[in-house]
Amino acid sequence: MKKLFLFLLLALQLPLNAGIKDAINHHDVKLAITENRQYSVNIAITAIFRDEARFLKEWIDFHRLIGVERFYLYNNLSCDDYAAVLAPYVAAGIVTLVEWPHESIGLGDWNNIQTTAYRDAMNRARIEKVRWLAVIDVDEFIVPTIHHTLTDLLEEHRHACAVRVNWVFFGTSHVTEIPKNKLMIEMLTRNSGYVGESQGYKAILHTGRCETAGPHDGLYNDGFAPIWLPYATAQINHYWSRDEKHFYQVKVPRRIKLNQSVATSEEWVDNWNKEIPEAALPIQCYIHDLRLLMGMPNE
Repeated sequence: MKKLFLFLLLALQLPLNAGIKDAINHHDVKLAITENRQYSVNIAITAIFRDEARFLKEWIDFHRLIGVERFYLYNNLSCDDYAAVLAPYVAAGIVTLVEWPHESIGLGDWNNIQTTAYRDAMNRARIEKVRWLAVIDVDEFIVPTIHHTLTDLLEEHRHACAVRVNWVFFGTSHVTEIPKNKLMIEMLTRNSGYVGESQGYKAILHTGRCETAGPHDGLYNDGFAPIWLPYATAQINHYWSRDEKHFYQVKVPRRIKLNQSVATSEEWVDNWNKEIPEAALPIQCYIHDLRLLMGMPNE
């Protein structure tokens, strides 16, 4: 009886082990295919924006500084001079500007508008042979905290289907309006601190290992799982409110439209206006080079 039991056990294990082996081999094959594929662009970003012209140049140039080569930007009914700001980048082939004139009447509509834009961006990225596509907003800055460039950071995780990067929220720092001779990242330093792993994040997606993209994450191919990056490795500085002028003229009216009170928006920003230097420091090392790239003299 004991011998029969052992025989049956071994017989049952054979197909199971074979199945596991096949799954592993299938994953390895898919990994090899995506690694050996020829890419023309290593890193791109996609974002949808409205009335952000005052901040677009700094956001683009910062991400160029850390290794981003291409931007797929979707204009959602802006009324400012975004086209003039983006024109040099469009002419240089750095920015692909897509008009996305869809109005939302609630969060559900807005999520659908974003998702459709990001799926379009993923398709464009694949056609143009982009390896990594970061899906973020134009008030979010990806900040490597060990490596100096996003290029080096992603190379360390080249086998991943995606990396997830956690937020740090930044308030207005009680700045009425950022002067033209100053960077936003040097003026807005008050923040929420480390809000907790996975409490809020965005993803950088490998285009060959994801089926599609969404506002915060992607849909991954079978056999692949994203990697969470700790704050010690990277963070996303989320300048949601910008300065006081942008907060009250742009952000508050949008939140009212979504049935959020002014008091609630102000409470959020108050919670993000804390003096927490350790969360503010990582981006500061880029200020000198960013000012040079933007043609601003260093003081």
